Amino acid sequence: MQQAERSKAFPSRWNGRLAEAAALVLALGAGIAPAALLCAPVVLAGILLAQEEGAATQGRRRAAGVAILWMAAPLWTIAFPALSGGETGTTALIYAALCLLLVKAAPAPRSCAAIDAEAILRRPARSLVPPPVAAFAGRNLLVTGAGGSIGSEICRQLMILRPARLVLFEQSEAALYEVDRALRAMPGAAAVRIVPVLGSVADEAAALRALRENAIDIVLHAAAYKHVPMVQANPRAGLATNTLGTLTMARAAQAAGVGRFVLISTDKAVRPEGALGVSKQLAEQAVLDLASRPGPTCFSVVRFGNVFGSSGSVVPLFLEQIARGRPVTLTDPAATRYFMTVQEAVGLVLCAAGIARGGEVFVLDMGAPIAIGELARRLIAAAAPEGADVPIRVTGLRPGEKLHEDLACSGALEPTSVPGLFTALAPVPSQIEVAATFRALRRALAGDDEAAQDFVRRWLEAQATEARVGRDVSRQQVLP
Repeated sequence: MQQAERSKAFPSRWNGRLAEAAALVLALGAGIAPAALLCAPVVLAGILLAQEEGAATQGRRRAAGVAILWMAAPLWTIAFPALSGGETGTTALIYAALCLLLVKAAPAPRSCAAIDAEAILRRPARSLVPPPVAAFAGRNLLVTGAGGSIGSEICRQLMILRPARLVLFEQSEAALYEVDRALRAMPGAAAVRIVPVLGSVADEAAALRALRENAIDIVLHAAAYKHVPMVQANPRAGLATNTLGTLTMARAAQAAGVGRFVLISTDKAVRPEGALGVSKQLAEQAVLDLASRPGPTCFSVVRFGNVFGSSGSVVPLFLEQIARGRPVTLTDPAATRYFMTVQEAVGLVLCAAGIARGGEVFVLDMGAPIAIGELARRLIAAAAPEGADVPIRVTGLRPGEKLHEDLACSGALEPTSVPGLFTALAPVPSQIEVAATFRALRRALAGDDEAAQDFVRRWLEAQATEARVGRDVSRQQVLP
């Protein structure tokens, strides 16, 4: 089956301008000098490598394809003696023109930014509600995971609101560099003091230092591992960052006297089936537990589904596969997911941060969920070269993945004063149960991935038992 799909996908690499360029190269060789056909393998290898550039944004692979062709120039001197006259300059000129043709022949990929998200999602553009400027203007703000898809958009929108200081807290040096550079290039950036901080949310000392030295008023906590298969394969890292990292950052915010702390959560936290969902569900419980205790910090949670085009989501993957002429791989065509543009999601996150009073779980109105199979077909129609035959290959759900996601445990959502923003009822265990859960979690994380996976299994079994008998079961009876 897979071999048949590969044979179907291969011809799609030779469509449009790419096929024309290959035919032209062979025609030149056969018509002008039969010896030129000796160069054909090199030329076609260069074309293929240039075409493989499809998903690379910096053009390195396309440049490599051209370089291979350029280094074959001595072969062309032999193949086209009548044209070159033995003069290297003339041969180089002919060859440069051919290289330009080949570069233009490689079809450029369609990026997420080039795709009309509203057209793919098939819902009208929502009028964005401006965040309350007074909540952020002149304040000192800190964004964790500032270099990620969500975190960087939070930073961009915050810059428009003119805070006094914006601290970018990020574990990845490369991501921190990029977001710092992008924000400093924004109009009016000179009016905001941008402070890049390289650090981990699990590092309590680093978190406290960043919060206290910058007198932070509001924390927007977007740092998290978000890819289901990665966290499922590395549960210890996922729990350490997503759960204990959130608790560490939230407690540090409380100790530093921060006014507001907002956790960016996910629909995978609702009725989880794997390590990622458990890690985010426990992160929510940690924040809501702190919200129930006296202290200077207003804690709240904002939960939403997939962001269109964000790193790790299916949209960039599908576009890459389409650009390369490969089968689009999806887990199950009937699986559904919620989608929203990053601008919409972040705008509502900032609105939630502005109206939070403590202990809320805000849920974004993401419209109707979309079947992944339908999403793939829409993206193929929008991004595939004309005439291309891009097949779809079903791989099956992976461990930790669900067929359908939910935004709330119960269907009841209460509207807020902000259109598109609701609050959900989120049952929180008692403080004693939460403390027992986190003691068990720390014991598990003192071990290896197997111990972390065992913790996840026990947690999921406890939830399944509660759902089955319809009553609370103390986690102390389940967790070691």
